[in-house]
Amino acid sequence: MDLLSDSRIMLDVLSHGDLEVRASLDVSYRGLSRKARTLFRRIGLLGSPQIAHWLGEALLGDDAAQGAFDELVDASLLVRRGQKYVMHDLVRAYAGESDTHSDSDSDEQHRAAIERACRRFLSLADRAHQRYYGGHFTLLRGKDMGEARDDGLADALIGDDPLGWLDEERTTFLVTVRQAAVHDLDELCWNIAMTAITLFEIRAYYDEWRTVAEIALKSCRSSANTRGEAAMLYSLSTLAVFQQRYTEAQPLLVQAIDIFEKIDEVHGMALALRNLALSERVKGEVDVALDRYRQALPLLEAVGDRAAEGHVLVSIAAIHLEEGRLGEAEPPLDRALEIFRHEGVQRGEAQALNRIAELSLLRGDARRALEAFEGALAIVRSVHDRIGETYVLHGTGEAQAALGQVEQSERALSRALEMAQELGERHIEGRTRLSLGLLLSRQGNPGGVTHLEKAHAMFSDMGAERWRAKAEEALARSR
Repeated sequence: MDLLSDSRIMLDVLSHGDLEVRASLDVSYRGLSRKARTLFRRIGLLGSPQIAHWLGEALLGDDAAQGAFDELVDASLLVRRGQKYVMHDLVRAYAGESDTHSDSDSDEQHRAAIERACRRFLSLADRAHQRYYGGHFTLLRGKDMGEARDDGLADALIGDDPLGWLDEERTTFLVTVRQAAVHDLDELCWNIAMTAITLFEIRAYYDEWRTVAEIALKSCRSSANTRGEAAMLYSLSTLAVFQQRYTEAQPLLVQAIDIFEKIDEVHGMALALRNLALSERVKGEVDVALDRYRQALPLLEAVGDRAAEGHVLVSIAAIHLEEGRLGEAEPPLDRALEIFRHEGVQRGEAQALNRIAELSLLRGDARRALEAFEGALAIVRSVHDRIGETYVLHGTGEAQAALGQVEQSERALSRALEMAQELGERHIEGRTRLSLGLLLSRQGNPGGVTHLEKAHAMFSDMGAERWRAKAEEALARSR
């Protein structure tokens, strides 16, 4: 089986009926026009199991590629599947054996084809990010952001569902980052990897996130691209924060901040400070975290990253909420909500509403809190933000519990727990277990203690001292 895992070796040993696969492919290839042969080889060079028409055009360097695609389909070298074309593993391996074809491209032509493909994809992915966030927010952008903008193509492909389009191109992120690295296109490489965060964080595609960031980091280091290196260190720190691995995040952030400071990169510095503040906040170092957020805020204002500015304001408010300073939490929340609504950043609006609901709950107005949670829930579901939905469902369950709606609360919290486990969101899983444990314990259900014990263990493992102490206190009351 090990031998058969290599598609190119498979070409040499497998047969299809009485005709060897390689010989059959040779016949099909020789029957193609010159343009179709070139497209075939370059699809193999890209190494993707599927390809969109617009990406094939970029590889070919010719916007009139439909005839070539049709030839490949007629020759059974490609299969049309919806809006994509699919190439079988063995066919792709044959196509990628550039040295065996008499009319193969030169290394320069290979690189140029990959560069065109990467530029087109980056341009479209950047546009999708911009449409989703309402601007060039939350991401550090490089000097090379792809080919000249094509509004018509972007409108046709992305439409009103930028996140859906990015999800459809999930494989293209991996393929283009790898090929950009292979062909020493380090600036394109890290920019594609950075733009991928838009999709990966929302859909919790953490394995892909780590893969593309590590590939791009290696590419930037080998090319002495210090800004790209710092950007990918920041990306990996963001991944660690999302996975609640705060101990892993901090050294990455320290390295990124050191580089950003040396090259006078204000935006990168602000984004990294925001991450560092979160890791310190989780560990219970709230005063240090508050200072970091306040340091990042004017930098984000200076570079015009309104969405990140709003996120920092929500985080500042969250610290005030956690510390019981309810009056100090309200102004930054109001300001953040205004920013998000003005810029059309729906995820941010939902996050602000979620915290506003928490504020109402802490003030004893559970009914008003529930209304705000319901508003946030409608938004996160409309933008397919499953992580956000998990947090809002948790808050909804707490508001329902405060209103004495025990059955509804248990359903909401159980659903939040289920989603948190599916997404690998350990922090909100722990918080949900804490809430569910308290709810069940008040009813005399022994399952409540089990949830509290698991919450305590999770917070201890994460180093989330404040939440660990809450779980410990709840356990002491419940036993």
